[in-house]
Amino acid sequence: MKINLNKTAILLSVIFVAAFIIRFYQLSFFEYKNDQYYAIGLGNTARAANLLITHGMRSGVGVYNPPLFLQAMGVLTSVTNDPFLLTFFFFAINILALVFALVYFYRTLPPVYAVLSSAFLALFPAFTMYSSNIWAQLFLPVLMILFNINLYKFIKSENTRHFFAAVILAVLAAQFHMSGFFLAPALFIILIIYWNIINKRMLGLAILLAFLLFIPYLINLFWQGELKKLVSYGSSVERDFPWRVFPIHLRMASFDFFRSYFRHDFNGALKSIAGSWRFIFYPLTFIPTILFILGLFSYLKWLLKGRKLFNIDDDIKQRYPLPFQISGFLMLTITLGYILFRVRTPMHYFVVLFPAYSLITGFAAIKIWKYWRGKLVVLLGIISTVVLLLATLFFLDNSGGHPAEYGVSYKRLVAWQKELQSIRPEGCCLDLKINFIGEGKTGKEAVYSILSDENKCRKGDKMIPADFNISWNSKLMRYEHSIIIKKQDNLCR
Repeated sequence: MKINLNKTAILLSVIFVAAFIIRFYQLSFFEYKNDQYYAIGLGNTARAANLLITHGMRSGVGVYNPPLFLQAMGVLTSVTNDPFLLTFFFFAINILALVFALVYFYRTLPPVYAVLSSAFLALFPAFTMYSSNIWAQLFLPVLMILFNINLYKFIKSENTRHFFAAVILAVLAAQFHMSGFFLAPALFIILIIYWNIINKRMLGLAILLAFLLFIPYLINLFWQGELKKLVSYGSSVERDFPWRVFPIHLRMASFDFFRSYFRHDFNGALKSIAGSWRFIFYPLTFIPTILFILGLFSYLKWLLKGRKLFNIDDDIKQRYPLPFQISGFLMLTITLGYILFRVRTPMHYFVVLFPAYSLITGFAAIKIWKYWRGKLVVLLGIISTVVLLLATLFFLDNSGGHPAEYGVSYKRLVAWQKELQSIRPEGCCLDLKINFIGEGKTGKEAVYSILSDENKCRKGDKMIPADFNISWNSKLMRYEHSIIIKKQDNLCR
């Protein structure tokens, strides 16, 4: 029997395998700073309170997040407190999100569009780096792809069950991270447009369930004074207008994502990463940036011309596939929400737009794909970005992280831990003082939790002071350390 292989499915499988390998490599030296350390500790605290908590960690806007992330961490830490195993869990759910996304693309997009969008999503820096970390927002990709799928099904079928599912998924996203709140305006607009066909009983059930899920956080807002802070933040006119939302969109869609990781040291890091090859590869990475701009411009042009948020006819004709329409709609509403609320928007606030960046970029890519020069341009943009991503991961692995954002990698901390154990005087434990020399991320509590001897001391061991100095060598572009043990022979065996 002859087997007729589907070329698109094969290409998507190859892209997934490549993405899995890249992400698995990144998992081996993941970020471990105070945010991750505190998440584990607060997860234990939430479990000790039987998960009956009203809020989570403080957000970047100065108010507390809803409690679901710490409740989830309470469940996870009941199994293990090992940072690697906990990070592996986040790696696994983000791999699952990627699977859902590729299947969604395969089933709803023209073949070339599906493959190109999958490559942009699976092989580009933003969602590679945001796949292995103990962060609340890393729950969002799996929720957001399911949210997109249910919006797609609702608009296509006008079945309220899918709108119900989208509402609940948005509520869960908001419960994990503040950025999920900005899905509410998008749902409200859809509700108005489709008001006549939405089942009101099911809508009422969705609102009731959303209210029940938010009860703990509502207690925090109304009984614990958090609402006052939230209103004060929202009404303040002293905050700067968040113009940086626009360059961040460009970074999320390209290799320039690493400008936020390396900051003022970007050029120096790029030189260490690629050497003189940077003059060839780096300019080519602007191709996806330009494609994203063109894709977003195409959406806005289509929206203004058609004066209709969603057009099924354009989806059927595959001129403007519905997943592209949904991505543009979410990109527009969430961006406007951030601007109007004047939210300070660090990079991770845009994880809520998974997988919109790839669909918008991919839309522009297929427009020029029909020309051989267009194929060459798109392939050069993808190849150059992936090559520099791999080189950057190799750099971070060998340098032990980077002081601007990444901090010291967990892999490097474990290596230092083993070194300390090997040189510790017999009969003594080290009373460590962690010293970061120079500027950059410190995360002293996280570093101390890995290097400290507190849980390894045997009965009768004596504590002796020791300095552990951590510095970034800007010439060699790597973390270095020194250990000074103030040994007292009369104390140690």
